[in-house]
Amino acid sequence: MLSLIHRSTTLHFTLLIIVVLILAGARAFAGVTVTQNVGPGATSWPATPIVSTVSNPSAQATVGESFAGGGSTSYGQTFTIPQGNDYKLQTIYLYVGGGTGTTSAGALTLNLYYLGGRLAPNPNTYGLGVDLLGSGSGLPITYTTQANGLLRLDFTESDQVVLRAGRMYVFGISGVSGASPVNWFRSISDTYPGGAAYRNRGWINGNNARDFALAIYGEVTNEPPAPSECTVNADISHQQIDGFGAGVVFLDFGLDPLTDGQMDTLYGAGPGQFGLNLIRVRISPTGNWNDALVNGRKAYARGAKILATPWTPPAAMKSNNNIVGGSLLPSASGAYVSYMNSFLDAMTANVSPVAVISLQNEPDITVTYESALWSAEQFQIFCRDYAGAINAPVMMPESFQFNQAVSNLTLNDPAAAANVAYIGGHLYGATIRDYPLARSLGKPMWMTEYLVNDQTIASAVNTAEQINDCLTVGNMSAYIWWKTIGNANGLLDAAGAPQRRGFVMGQFSRFVRPGDFRIDVSANAGPLSISAFKDPVTGRFAIVAVNNTTLPETQKFNLGGIGASTVTPWVTSATQSLEQQSSLATSGGAFTYEIPSQSVITFTGFDVPVVPQRARHLASRSAWA
Repeated sequence: MLSLIHRSTTLHFTLLIIVVLILAGARAFAGVTVTQNVGPGATSWPATPIVSTVSNPSAQATVGESFAGGGSTSYGQTFTIPQGNDYKLQTIYLYVGGGTGTTSAGALTLNLYYLGGRLAPNPNTYGLGVDLLGSGSGLPITYTTQANGLLRLDFTESDQVVLRAGRMYVFGISGVSGASPVNWFRSISDTYPGGAAYRNRGWINGNNARDFALAIYGEVTNEPPAPSECTVNADISHQQIDGFGAGVVFLDFGLDPLTDGQMDTLYGAGPGQFGLNLIRVRISPTGNWNDALVNGRKAYARGAKILATPWTPPAAMKSNNNIVGGSLLPSASGAYVSYMNSFLDAMTANVSPVAVISLQNEPDITVTYESALWSAEQFQIFCRDYAGAINAPVMMPESFQFNQAVSNLTLNDPAAAANVAYIGGHLYGATIRDYPLARSLGKPMWMTEYLVNDQTIASAVNTAEQINDCLTVGNMSAYIWWKTIGNANGLLDAAGAPQRRGFVMGQFSRFVRPGDFRIDVSANAGPLSISAFKDPVTGRFAIVAVNNTTLPETQKFNLGGIGASTVTPWVTSATQSLEQQSSLATSGGAFTYEIPSQSVITFTGFDVPVVPQRARHLASRSAWA
């Protein structure tokens, strides 16, 4: 009888809790319980959060953000767990209100991503790894409109993520552009030093001085953190790699042409050398091509392919009769082809044949130095009517921001596109993105110029992250740095000594060779930028991991379609320069390694030399075997 009374009392108590939650507006969905209308007005947060971005939500968070305008599909707030303890996530409070509520056309999903050790407010943009919530899919929630106040999110089971001391995370909401299910309120100043507010994964208003109203709660845990994991799958191939290189253009006085020793460091594949395989030379409008001839011949003798780029046609062929500004006269198009062919003939006679020739450097920006403007229409007409007579594979448009609109007209004209072999572009102020039109036409994409005047290891590792994004996000086949040599931005300094960025580029160019294919890397739950490559004939492979954070990261690499028993790490960091480490054995088709902070590591090895069907199909387009 007592047992029955106990069960009856428990049942009534449980039902009472459910009724109270329903009346309070709580709804359970997947691994989160949502409670609305908590603390209307919200002049403070309940209890003591681990992290809070404002102290008085209603007073400090005065701007409501929704997906209603500007193409927004996500908002996020980065936060840093204080040093000392790891925590198991329990609850998150947001200061929200208004909106239309969630509907089938206005959904709302909670997201949480791990960014590793960062110095807030960086990064100014972040990529998407694996969502830590909802088994990688995020957590959809329902929300009905409420007065401005707190929204409580209580997490359960596997969604009680372990938050590691000193690490940065980003909590966000994602939805449908144009919808307005809820307003998440933010500050109009920098109220929290450990993070920043983001719209579409970039700083709100292009700067860091904003914060969404958010508070994080958790309980201290001694649960050891599992390593971040990713899967490298050699059975899925992407683009073929054409190479990595740098330019010999407008070098500082006394540095042109490069010496044999400098060329050996840049293009050799031995200890202390970078293993580059592309060089970018300038087609001078004066007809004095000596520097291009000498540098081209030396690089070609070391196995490099040559990209030749004009900064302007000769002045007499232009609308303003000047090497600065203006544009190519339509009536001079044939003469321009002849001029470019005369350069190609000179290079060939010099035993430095040009592999790719560009039509114009940065045709879409007005500057005060050697230059020329080309519109999208001019490119289309020239490529359709004249480019086919150029005696080398043609690249266009080398837009300064990789603006696809400059080349779309040409690529959408079959007659014009037939005379274009490569799409080139630069990254000044650009967001790296894919170019499906170019890929659908079989036009490899090259990043042909970028620079920063910063030779620190942090800046060099930023370049490694950019290379990774060009290859994995942009599906590009080549990456060319601005200058081979120069104190401010060269891979070598003016005395010819290697700089950090040169070794960082060598982490790719020494081990990822022309003709290799990028293979798939998926399910990357950590903050590292990771790419992988394989030669489908020999089975040689390389996995490049970039740690652009302030703390070491333990990473597990699961290998699919690769039967290697060992891998060999090579590392560049603040103290190491493309240095080989002891080989390590794989176990169960995987290996784990601690990647030092601010470093790039390349893992090399050999698989059984099997040619995957996809790789055989893609190999038919290679001009670099």
